[in-house]
Order: sequence, then structure tokens, then C-alpha cells
Amino acid sequence: MLIGSFEAILDALSDGVMVVDSAGEVLYANAMAESLFACPQGLLRGRYVDMLVPAALASRHAEHRRAYSHSPTVWNMESRGCVTPGYRLDGTVVALYIKLAPVSVGDVSIIVVSLREGAADQSVRANPSAP
Repeated sequence: MLIGSFEAILDALSDGVMVVDSAGEVLYANAMAESLFACPQGLLRGRYVDMLVPAALASRHAEHRRAYSHSPTVWNMESRGCVTPGYRLDGTVVALYIKLAPVSVGDVSIIVVSLREGAADQSVRANPSAP
């Protein structure tokens, strides 16, 4: 029952929230995360975050993701002024501020991803030093 309550609380947030494992598999995505990526409810769960990156950046993102999983730390791209492109399932690209936060739950390591839509007039660019 408590798990369902946490999901309801996370769905009430104005930011997108995803929980992913070190391989990039989405374990949970709240309603706003699904909306940001133009996904039907429940579609992101069990998929990989690499599908949410524009094709031109996919291999670079996979490299950053692998490196980050070996040395995870809080990473706030908004505080660095970086807007990251996200690939929506409808084929459009959305500018996103992304924050990564590693969390250990028992012996399992997960990454909590906070997503916020960037300013429409801000150019989307890849951060060369991103994790």
C-alpha cells in the first residue's frame, strides 16, 4: 500500500521523476516524466533511457551513462546552465534540465532522475562534460 502512496505523491509533482538502474533501465517514471516524453502511461517502465536521447547523441550518451555508473554523484545540469535534448516518442525534441542523484536502497544502487522542461527560447546543447 505504501508503494502506491509514493507513486501518487510522485505523480503530483510538477517535475518529471524517473528511477533508473546502472544499465539505464527505467524502473519507474512519474506522470510528468511520461508527459515530457509524450509517452502513454506505463510505457517507459522497463525501457532504456537511451531511447529518450536524439539519435545524433545516442552513442555519446551511452558512454556518459556507463562512466557515470562507475562513479555516480549528484549532477545538476540546470545549475550548470545546461539544457539537454530529450527525444519524445512523437518525434519531437524537448529541452530539458536534468538532475541525477545516486541512491542506495539496501545493496541496490539506483539513480533518481529529475526532469524539468527548459526555456523554449534557450538553445538545446549537449554538455561536453556531462556524466
